[in-house]
Order: sequence, then C-alpha cells, then structure tokens
Amino acid sequence: MCSVGQTVEKGQLLISGFDETRHNGTRVVRAKGAVYAEVEEEFSVCCPMEITEKVYTGRTYTRKKISVCGLEYNYGKIEDFALCDAQTSKRKATVFGKITLPVYITETVYHEYELQNRVLSEEQAEHRAKMMYLKKLDEVSLGDILYRDVKKTYTGREVRISCKLGMVKNIAKEEKIGLPIGFHSEG
Repeated sequence: MCSVGQTVEKGQLLISGFDETRHNGTRVVRAKGAVYAEVEEEFSVCCPMEITEKVYTGRTYTRKKISVCGLEYNYGKIEDFALCDAQTSKRKATVFGKITLPVYITETVYHEYELQNRVLSEEQAEHRAKMMYLKKLDEVSLGDILYRDVKKTYTGREVRISCKLGMVKNIAKEEKIGLPIGFHSEG
C-alpha cells in the first residue's frame, strides 16, 4: 500500500478488496474508496479567423404523414434542398377536440440553409475562443484548482488559448478483479 505524500504510478493498486485473515487465509470483499491526488493537466482550444456558418435562406416546406392502424400515408410537396434542417412533431388526431382517434399525424418542416464563409474580427474570434475555453475548463476541472496558467496567442489566422491546471481531484477508478479458480468471495 502507500501513505500520504507518496508518489504513485498510473494503474497502481491503491485500494484492495483482498483481506488477509489469520485463520482463513485471504478473503475477497468489495472495496471502494476515494484517492485524492495533486495532478496537472494541459489543454488548448483554437478558434480560426475564417469560419463556415450555416445561414438559413428562409425557404421551407412541410411534409405530413398520417398513420392509421400501422399503415402510413405521406402527403405534401417534396422540395429538393441540398442542405436543410428538419423539425418533426407527432400528435394524435382528435374529433371535435374531445374524441381521440387511433390516428397519428406526423409533421416535418424542412428549413433550407447554405454554408457561407466568414472572416471574424480578432474580438469575435477571441470571444468564441473564450467560450470554448470555459466549456473545456468545466469538462476538465473535476477537482479543486490549485493553480491555472493561461496563455492567449493570436497568429492572424487563429486565436489559441492554452491552459495548464494544477488541481486536487479524486483519481480512483473502479476495476473488476478476476478471481483464481477455487477462490470464494464473501459479502
């Protein structure tokens, strides 16, 4: 085992479910715990100055489908949009607003868009990079942050934010341990 302040290696067994007994030898029990360690992690995010954006054209079309007892009937015109997003909704049909029928109406609305290139200002690229950095920081920092070293660079083609974090976090990972033949577990 190890003691507080000792350096450990990745994959090293720190919490064990093997219990040595004086009279019965070794018995296997479930072992679970937390191991807090000071770790260092690095990451970077990058926002290019030239991006490709989705721009909606304003053109839409709607397709409806009626399902009755497992049979489906499509209606509505079909447009040939090269690029589009679809929003689908499904509802039961009712008569007089009160009687529900075993009929489903599915409506899909297609919204056409084009991809357009756009050059961002340095401020816009920096803002996007900052949002990306904050999202990544939230994913990475699962512990108490001890220090953070952040560097921003601008190359004319991109804005890059690099970060080195020192933190204390739980590094324990649960592993299943196979038992040798003839070994019996308790509990």
